[in-house]
Amino acid sequence: MGKALLAGAVVLLSGCSYLVSTTQQELESLQEGKGAQELKFLVHRSPAILACVKRAGGTCAIKADAQADASVPVARVPGKKAAALSSLVQPLRNADPKRDRPANADAILAAADALANPTIEKLERLLNHASGLDATPVAVDLSRSDLTTFGKAIQNATSLDGWSQLRVYAERARANNTAADVAATASTINQLSVLEAYLSAYFSGGRFLSLDVDSKNFESDAKGKLTKTFHLSDSDATKVVNKLMQSIGGQKPENGTYHLVTKLQDGGFVTRGGTRYAFAGLSISLDPVAESPLTASKIDFTQVGSDVVRVFVESMADEWMQLPAAQSSTACLGVNNKQLGGYPNLICYDEKTSQVKSAQFDKVNERANQVESVTSSATGQVIRGVSWLSLNNEALAKVIETAVGVAARKATEKVTWCYYACTADASKEKADINFVPHVAATTVSVTR
Repeated sequence: MGKALLAGAVVLLSGCSYLVSTTQQELESLQEGKGAQELKFLVHRSPAILACVKRAGGTCAIKADAQADASVPVARVPGKKAAALSSLVQPLRNADPKRDRPANADAILAAADALANPTIEKLERLLNHASGLDATPVAVDLSRSDLTTFGKAIQNATSLDGWSQLRVYAERARANNTAADVAATASTINQLSVLEAYLSAYFSGGRFLSLDVDSKNFESDAKGKLTKTFHLSDSDATKVVNKLMQSIGGQKPENGTYHLVTKLQDGGFVTRGGTRYAFAGLSISLDPVAESPLTASKIDFTQVGSDVVRVFVESMADEWMQLPAAQSSTACLGVNNKQLGGYPNLICYDEKTSQVKSAQFDKVNERANQVESVTSSATGQVIRGVSWLSLNNEALAKVIETAVGVAARKATEKVTWCYYACTADASKEKADINFVPHVAATTVSVTR
């Protein structure tokens, strides 16, 4: 079996669960059909930090938790939520479509398929290992077929509004005491509440102008809508329509209608740390007096797909970890505007009441950015390597590197935060705590 070993970038960062090195192993065996890489993390085994990482939020209590049991709560055991959810929706799968199957069953099952996909359990294992909660050596074997199904299920659930319908279904089951695993079901409901808010923000809550233009009467129809919307003169609207036809390019839609989307105002999903991601839509710039009155950019669906996966993994990890969020974040705004349903656990960061100060808050984000960058890059090298294993599908490649990179990022956020919180508390309490980090290795592979 041939091997090509490539040394990855080295990021030496003291004190927490940071990615310290990557080693790529490209396995070119037709029998194994696998590309693999090793990721190494610095993790802490001190009970105080482990207890902080385990607990929701980011508070560290040295005295109370010095000997705390740092086992992961039952709802956070990898695969636990997926198993409970599969059981919860089984009656829908068994229902007779002609008799007792509800009309929204397909939407509910699309969302359940995404949340119960084998990829989720693997990302959960990566989160636990990279945050130091699981000391057992772990291998994350990602399947291209599972990831393809995963991405399609997310797309279908988002298109069908399956997230909210699954949440209502799960809430009803919990209220009727038909949920076999109450803790896992509650965690799923919380994640769905967060995911709904995050996706709504990413797609800017509907703050887009949608133009459905009949191609048979394209010029008059488009001129009328543009004149009404943008208050253009008839001659200026004609120039815009001519340019718009060129931007659309060529083929007439099968149903005879052009569907255009343009952003009306800035929006987007803002992560816990304050980074903004937004659906770009079809960006249209109007300047009637210019030589080219209209500039239009088409939607990058590959980027949209990876962004939606990012939003999904962010919601999963934020529901698990519940770190204080930046004031500008979607989580914080959702809490303040009561847009997270019955889920009040996410809190807004306030330096006055936090053990982690603003400079350290920024440092958490900085180091998490570094980890995500290195992890995504290393993963991308495997799946785009120069071999028969290389993915020809760029959309799938971006989904894989985004999912792994964001999972590593979220683990780093949690442990980095807890390190700062625990060292501050140790100083305050004059406690003699051993904060020496340990190295934990994770092998991430991509198979057919």
